[in-house]
Parts: sequence; structure tokens; C-alpha cells
Amino acid sequence: MKTEAPDWWHYSSSAWQKLVHTLYQSSQAGPRKTKTSQTGSDHFTQGSISPSPSQLYNKRSWTPLGGGVTNFSYRVKFGADFFFIQLLDQDKFIHLPNQSFVPVCKVISDNQNLMPWLATCLLDTDEIRIFEWVEAEATNVRYFDDRSFCEQLCSFLASLHNSIDTLPMLDIRSHLDNYYQLANQKSPERRFLHKKLYLHALDNLKSFSPSNTCHNDLSPGNILCSKTASSNQLYVVDWEYACLSDPLFDLAGVSVNFELEPHQEANLIKAYTKNRQTYFNSEKFYEMKVLYGLICELWSV
Repeated sequence: MKTEAPDWWHYSSSAWQKLVHTLYQSSQAGPRKTKTSQTGSDHFTQGSISPSPSQLYNKRSWTPLGGGVTNFSYRVKFGADFFFIQLLDQDKFIHLPNQSFVPVCKVISDNQNLMPWLATCLLDTDEIRIFEWVEAEATNVRYFDDRSFCEQLCSFLASLHNSIDTLPMLDIRSHLDNYYQLANQKSPERRFLHKKLYLHALDNLKSFSPSNTCHNDLSPGNILCSKTASSNQLYVVDWEYACLSDPLFDLAGVSVNFELEPHQEANLIKAYTKNRQTYFNSEKFYEMKVLYGLICELWSV
């Protein structure tokens, strides 16, 4: 099996070898099982094109999707199937919650309670991640006018926030300090504004309690929806910020990132409280919204 990287490959040779090996092994596993909806039946897909590693050498099999903070993403065709590939920039790991790589995507993908809402992770290393492709679109604030969407999202959040996976714990003070330092390095002329944001954020740290598994970046591009004739299936992607965190901080991120209107936020809180069957601390939720928003301001400098 040919494993030498092509001339146009700008990443490490080891990342290429991991890619070829993983996709080849996936193709040898037989028909892939695809879940069409959370409550629907599974069906199997068998590609009509026999996959070959040589197909990966054709750049037309690679569709660039843009870059994140720590990675650049592609949609890759292999045989008749598509995969989501992320190539990681190790110099950018300082932006992660604990400033280092942890294979959290694979840990989350293996959580049986979360599988209905996840794209299967085939490989998760500090060089490359590989997922099965899901056909879905990014959500937006209008989705929160749909109570059934809020119910499905909060059913997922309840399963997530009731989990305690083998993940690192978010040191929120260290996380905040790191973003404060990065903001000052990037825009030193705005250091007085940064300090004001930083001190305001410190006032809201006291109630933060990193107790359960959280996503920590629930934004429109990371909550996807696949619409079919019978149902709307929700998928949650991009788990590199996942760790043990505060569930209300995670929920606050939804409100902040989607810029929810009061009635939409009320729908979200009602569905979340119902699904998680727990007391909802409104005062703490407000504090977490302020904290999340301030961290986002420092991050976006």
C-alpha cells in the first residue's frame, strides 16, 4: 500500500500515513452504518466505488473548508464515502483550555449516551483528526423559535452534562489569564480595555464549578441540523474545547453565541430544566453569561 505523501502535501509525512491507514481500515470494515435520525432506524451504505489509497493523491478529492483556531479542515472523498479531516497546528494549542492537546474528540465519540448526536471519530491525534462525514447545515438564532429543536438540543445537553468522562478539568482562572495575556500580546495598545474586561470577569469566577462534561464552544457552526422528510436530526461537532466544566457556563455559551432573544432564552431554559430534571439557578446562569461574554471579548481581540 502506497503511503508516501504527495508533492502538494504541506503537513507531516506521519499525518499522511495515519490518514491513509485509517481510511483504508475504515473501507475494509464493510458497509458503514448511518443513523438517519435520533429515533429512526439505522441503515447501511455500501459504496459503489472501490476505495483505493491512490484516490487520496488526487487533489480534486480534497475540498478545503477553512481553518479554525488550531486546525485547517477538509471534506475528503474516499471511494463513495466522504470524511471530515482536520490537520492540526501544534503551535496554536496554547489557545486550548489547558494549553495542550488531549484526544477529547475520541473520548466523547466513544460515549454511548452521546452517540445519537455525534459524527463518529475514527482518529484523534495531535496531528490529524478524522471523522465520518454528516450532511447537515449550521444552525442560527431562528432555530430557537422551534420548541422541538430546543427539546432535542436540551435532551443532548442533559446527556452531556450528566456525564463525567475521562477529561481534563477546566481551570477557568488559568484559561482567563491565558486569554488576557494573548489579547495584550496581539493588541498592546488596548491593554487598558483588556484589564477592565479581565477584572470584570474575575468578579464572576466564584460560582464557577467544573463538575461535568461540557462542550464549551456551542456556537452556530458547531450545532448542525440535518433536515429530512420525517425529522430534523441535530449533530454537535468540534469538541477540542471539551473538558470537565460548569454546565451553566456551557448553557450560557449557547445564549451568548447565538445572541438569543429573551423569549428564545426562556424556551431554552425551560427545555433544559425539563430534560436535566434539576434546579435551575437563574442568578448563577446570569453570572456565567457575563463571564462567557467577557472571555469571548478577550478572545476576539
